[in-house]
Amino acid sequence: MKSRFTLGILLVFLSVFSLNAKHILGGSAAYKVSNQNELNSTIDCEFNMFKDNSGGGANFDNNASFGIYGVKNNEYTFLYEVQSGFEDVQTIEQLNPGDCPLFDYSSATYKFSATLPNSTYDYYVISYQRCCRAGAVSNIMNPDESGFALSITIYPIAFSYPEKANALSASSIPFLLSSQNESTIDLDLDDMYTKEYMLTTPVSAGGVAGVSFGDPEACDGITPNPINCPPPFGNVEYVDQDNPYGIDSEVNIDKELGELSIHIPTNGITLFEMTVNRYVDGILLSRINNQWTTITSMCTFGPLSVSEDPDCNEARLAPNPSSNSIFSTCLLTDITIIDALGRNVRTIEKMESQEEISIVDLSTGVYRLSGTNQNGDLIKLQFVKSH
Repeated sequence: MKSRFTLGILLVFLSVFSLNAKHILGGSAAYKVSNQNELNSTIDCEFNMFKDNSGGGANFDNNASFGIYGVKNNEYTFLYEVQSGFEDVQTIEQLNPGDCPLFDYSSATYKFSATLPNSTYDYYVISYQRCCRAGAVSNIMNPDESGFALSITIYPIAFSYPEKANALSASSIPFLLSSQNESTIDLDLDDMYTKEYMLTTPVSAGGVAGVSFGDPEACDGITPNPINCPPPFGNVEYVDQDNPYGIDSEVNIDKELGELSIHIPTNGITLFEMTVNRYVDGILLSRINNQWTTITSMCTFGPLSVSEDPDCNEARLAPNPSSNSIFSTCLLTDITIIDALGRNVRTIEKMESQEEISIVDLSTGVYRLSGTNQNGDLIKLQFVKSH
């Protein structure tokens, strides 16, 4: 029996980082072949988007542009553009246990049809791109400059199979995680196809150009033009290529069952992409990339007792996230604070237990703090500077 991720059974409660507000948390896509004749096939498409609702910032696009491309010998040809408004908006409130802040997000769906020739091209790509990710994403470089891209890649052989290829639902995505426990998350898509689930490097398109300056339709802008900015899109750059989901993280996916086993021991916002290939009798029909961000945290309010960890082998920082100051539950010496780009932004000779240090001067984002405890052991911690 599959062990399904359930917010209600987390052993510790979760807090919410500043996401730079109302930015895209991710998306998934689905399609269905609705009509076919001798020359063309009609594909009904659904692109589902997820966003944070707190604060101000980027909302769902009122009139999103989707590019339709034909690909032959790895060369992309722009065929046409489809524009669609969003519908089926759902607001989903996560648990608000005790003193933990409420986190709520919305999902919306863009629905449209694309008519594709039955031959001529090796495959087709239906894509959507826009800004912006949350600037506090911890596992990729320059997250606020790394726009969001989502696509359906479909082969002509798929036109003979009218059954729907399902999308990943918002309710199945682990937006919130506990940093203390390993979770097994069921991301299986229940449709008739044989599926292959893979963790892949998230694709990126669009960005911050045009948000407050520049050309809003530039390829690194808020609404890239599908004509001028076609795929293939580049990939995001991980902060640590050897540890794409953070230090000491353990992330694996069952390629056949879609079960994601995930343990991220440090607090932060982590970007994921899962690509799903669909097959019939071993023949590849389509490929869809699904993206989301996961917040890993514990609520931390008020002083923490030193006696909880007398040997200081598991020091903690609190409050985390914080906009003003942090303190450690243990005495630390020879402290360095490193930003997401690997730069040393602060050196501290000594930090007494419960002694607050100011972080007001630090920019919003994720930082790594390392220091030596009273036993001479190197301690590595992570914290988020919020607005």
